[in-house]
Amino acid sequence: MKKIIPFNGQRESFRDLLSIFKGIFRVVKSGNFILGNQLELFEKEFSEYLSDKKIYSVGTNSCTDSLYLSLKLFGIGKGDEVITQSNTAIPTVNSIVMTGATPVFVDVDDQYQIDINKIESKITKKTKAIICVHLFGNCCQVDKLQKICKNNSIKLIEDCAQSFGSTYKGKKLGTYGDTSCFSFYPTKVLGGYGDGGMVVCKTKTNYEKLKRMRFHGIDRRKGYYTSEDARVTMNSRLDEFHSSILRFKLKIVDKLILKRKSIAEYYLNNIKLDDLTLSNHMDGLVYYNFVVRHPNRDKILEYAKTKGVYFNINYPYPIHKMVGYSFLKKYKLENTEKFSNEVFNLPIYPTLKKSEMKKVVEVLNNFKYDN
Repeated sequence: MKKIIPFNGQRESFRDLLSIFKGIFRVVKSGNFILGNQLELFEKEFSEYLSDKKIYSVGTNSCTDSLYLSLKLFGIGKGDEVITQSNTAIPTVNSIVMTGATPVFVDVDDQYQIDINKIESKITKKTKAIICVHLFGNCCQVDKLQKICKNNSIKLIEDCAQSFGSTYKGKKLGTYGDTSCFSFYPTKVLGGYGDGGMVVCKTKTNYEKLKRMRFHGIDRRKGYYTSEDARVTMNSRLDEFHSSILRFKLKIVDKLILKRKSIAEYYLNNIKLDDLTLSNHMDGLVYYNFVVRHPNRDKILEYAKTKGVYFNINYPYPIHKMVGYSFLKKYKLENTEKFSNEVFNLPIYPTLKKSEMKKVVEVLNNFKYDN
């Protein structure tokens, strides 16, 4: 029987699972399942991981909710515009649409990040924020983006769903924006066993407001529904079980990131397929995905399947080309559209074996155009 190498085969060791189950048992024993001690500790430890300066983390149900809450925190809604990119997960854009605001798309550079040089021409009096998506664990020139936002008095929101742990110029991503949003979906660098998210901010005022906004506007110190924030809020709480699981995983995440980097290094040094554009290699990247592109992508994927190796296409359709978003203004985004037909990802989860890495490289290097 042919050995299959799945695109994503993450699995915990028995020792790690034992630690996770002990944490879950402690939560059950405590009888406190929502907005308890585990969440408070995880929020504190998450902030400390990102920065040695004072920042605030608020656990939510998902990164989608974190993005939506960020936009509502800044009063963004109908009649406003939010600049972002089209080669992203649907939730990035959905969060904008849910507020009543209008997404405005900017093309991407050759590293799939929002093109800094094309943003200012899209800024109007209606522009209230920019959501930059640090796609695939890579990052845009976020320091330059900070300046653009400051000069135009607009908010910067970092979508860090795929970039937890990545650094840019010595600072963790998620520490540049007015708010930053993270996902704990199971496949993420810091992933749980279901949905979960975090929104990070820089001021105590925004921190207290976000805590109310994730819980129907309730200020737990003063009693139920005493806050005016009840009008613009939702039920979006990270539960105690996931907080406990993620607290443990946060302790070992740097070890897992190093494993991802070692796999990326192996690919970079050994893949020799003609016309294959490899990921940009920077010291600060976590390699949530190892992204490549090739003009003959679909044939490569078909060939690899016959050899028992599965690659993945994250976003085969740019959002501005999707039928569900046909109500938006028409766009021509040259790089976004070209890359959507060429980009695919190689397996890079921390438990990928050396023999499996070799097989991935062998399959790519043996591909011929007439396969």
